[in-house]
Amino acid sequence: MPQLSVPPLVPQGARRPGSRLAWIGQAFLGILSLITVVILAKNLIRDPKLFIQIILSGLQLGFVYALIALGYTMVYGIVKLINFAHGDIFMVGAFVSFYAVTRFQLHVWPAAVFPGLPYALVVIIGSITVMLLSMVVCIVLAITIERVAYKPLRDAPRIAALITAIGVSFFLEFFGALSFVFSPRFIPYQRPFDVVTWYIKDGIHLVSSAQAPPDGSITFSNIFLIIAFASVLTQVLLQFLVRRTKIGKAMRAVSFDKSAARVMGINVDQVISFTFAVGAGFAGLGGVLYAIAYSSIWSQLGILPGLKAFVAAVLGGIGSIPGAFVGALIMGQAEALTMGYISTPMRDAVAFTILILVLLVRPTGATDGHLRRAREGKGIGAADGYQSRHPPQDRSDHRLDLRSPVGLGPGRLPGQGDQRPGGIRHRPVGHFGPPGGEPALERLRHRAALSVLHDGHGGSGPELDLRL
Repeated sequence: MPQLSVPPLVPQGARRPGSRLAWIGQAFLGILSLITVVILAKNLIRDPKLFIQIILSGLQLGFVYALIALGYTMVYGIVKLINFAHGDIFMVGAFVSFYAVTRFQLHVWPAAVFPGLPYALVVIIGSITVMLLSMVVCIVLAITIERVAYKPLRDAPRIAALITAIGVSFFLEFFGALSFVFSPRFIPYQRPFDVVTWYIKDGIHLVSSAQAPPDGSITFSNIFLIIAFASVLTQVLLQFLVRRTKIGKAMRAVSFDKSAARVMGINVDQVISFTFAVGAGFAGLGGVLYAIAYSSIWSQLGILPGLKAFVAAVLGGIGSIPGAFVGALIMGQAEALTMGYISTPMRDAVAFTILILVLLVRPTGATDGHLRRAREGKGIGAADGYQSRHPPQDRSDHRLDLRSPVGLGPGRLPGQGDQRPGGIRHRPVGHFGPPGGEPALERLRHRAALSVLHDGHGGSGPELDLRL
């Protein structure tokens, strides 16, 4: 019976290629970061209220970028594709909400159906309806793009799918610029609710429509609160989805090895489409919130926010969901501080300078260190945790025998010896593939497969990242 050996991922004592150059780059980045901190500290001391106001603006922008970046990192984590059309789905969400408000008056439908409802309740229900409609349209659009443009290229070289994503992006931008679709011009955005502003000075006070906030006060609006709440809520829901649900377990399995996931009974195509749908829903919500915050839209709206959200995903470690969220907040702060203390045109240059520095110094992103330590056996990951709970007799000869295309649920193969929950046979010696056949799943690394597909422990996979 043919055997498969699993060589160590990182040989002991081996020096990583380019480690010295990476150390020099990290030192340079550390010096640059120290200079930046000194400059920011001086501005904070000089005018703390202005500094805090800029920080709030950066948070608002970062929360919007986070909604887009989550879609980038989810799709990359599953199919290893940079979906450059994602920013244009963000643009479609903004336009759908614009037409829902201006032409169909969808934001006030509760008042038309239930005339006695309080105005505040009408605004809340109507605004949520507009957001949900934009999300649904973006989900349908993303699933259509995935089935038509990406699915036929699933087994093609990655460059083919990447070029297709760029082509889909250009199509959405210039098709949306047609006068009978959206518009080639900038369009003022009508908000579905009124803006309410507060200022902080000797307490929190409401700014009336007839007066300006006092000088030296810190202002924030209900738009900031809504964006922050929506972004944090989607992050929490996505964490729960990927960690605690069956479809989340399937997503993590597919992100590790599609062939193994198919053998385990997972519908890989359905999981990929679901991933595109979730990311597009978040992008649609982000488009609505961005249009509400900055009150102007056009057909090229998704280009720069989409690219900056991609930079945020790379900064946090593309494939890492928490990393994308943190990277987006950093990007928002960098852009706001650049506008506040350098110049507005420089904000885009700073954003892409961050991308260059990250690719030079830490291409795997800021949150990849703990994952790499877990893979090298220096940290605690789900795979190491599973092995500590169920130590094999001989770790070097530890194998999986996938003799039946079982699913994720509990099951046993009668008469086949030791059986772990989840339908995964756990043997010191075995082979990949059906009885009597040649190895069929040579790319399956047993430790991660056990941690991802093991029923009862799969909810605590490595970092929740789709990058398993």
